[in-house]
Amino acid sequence: QHVFRLIKSVGNLPGLVYVLAFDRDVVVAALDVIANGRGRDYLEKIVQVTFEIPLPQASALVGLFGDRIQPLFERTPDDLWSLQEYQNLLGHALLKLFTTPRSVIRLANALAITYPSLQDDVHGVDYIAIEASRVFAPATYDIIRRDPTHFVGLDRDREDRKALAAFYEKVISGEPEANRAAVTYILSACFPKVRGALQNIGYGSDWFARWDRERRICHPDHCPAYFEFQLPDGAFHRSELRALADELTDRDRAANAFVRLSTTHVANGGTRAGVWLDELRNDVARVNAHDTQRLALPGDV
Repeated sequence: QHVFRLIKSVGNLPGLVYVLAFDRDVVVAALDVIANGRGRDYLEKIVQVTFEIPLPQASALVGLFGDRIQPLFERTPDDLWSLQEYQNLLGHALLKLFTTPRSVIRLANALAITYPSLQDDVHGVDYIAIEASRVFAPATYDIIRRDPTHFVGLDRDREDRKALAAFYEKVISGEPEANRAAVTYILSACFPKVRGALQNIGYGSDWFARWDRERRICHPDHCPAYFEFQLPDGAFHRSELRALADELTDRDRAANAFVRLSTTHVANGGTRAGVWLDELRNDVARVNAHDTQRLALPGDV
């Protein structure tokens, strides 16, 4: 209001041209207050020539986002990335949320701050998706963060699936209508439990090993890292696991590593040695069968 009043009062100075950039609807609403509901007429008396800035093309927004995040994700391990899933996320969700270059930069900046410390320990596409919900759908993000048990893992049975579907639909309906399709896709893509409930399909328990291997947000052990921006107490970075895998090539080194980890306790009362053994059991692909057989067992230490 004050800016336009000032322009109106001194706008007729010779040789002076004002160039204004503004959101017409926002300005008209503000001027309605001082013009008895005729803000548009008031504006037309001040601004003589108007030009509408064209909306950015989808391809330009995609290019801008790609340029911004490419340095972040170029070192992401291959097994923690899926180009097809990323392209699907772009087409079905992010392009619906990217309305301006500023919205692209908001998400890219959020990723630049939080992703580097986790790039070896979370799935890249899942992380982009959940950060998009934090930036553009904070109410949904907060519901997941506060009680992830409704989202991670698998549903118990068909009746459980029906109850969950009603819960998810309520969560999605709490978002602005323009964002609901994108939020639905993000939830379904990140959490098979959501996809199963909304589409009435089931997943077998054999999926757990793959979700664990790929450090997916839908796995109960890996979900906390996506919201706490660090690994849970006692968990191993994959770089640590690779170093420990090297220890398995020698019986004495393996025994020493086990003893060392047995002295470090974690929040659940166990030790990091137990966490290490769980990691090996859940993802035997990290070490070859020969080295697995040579692992020093507790009774050997």
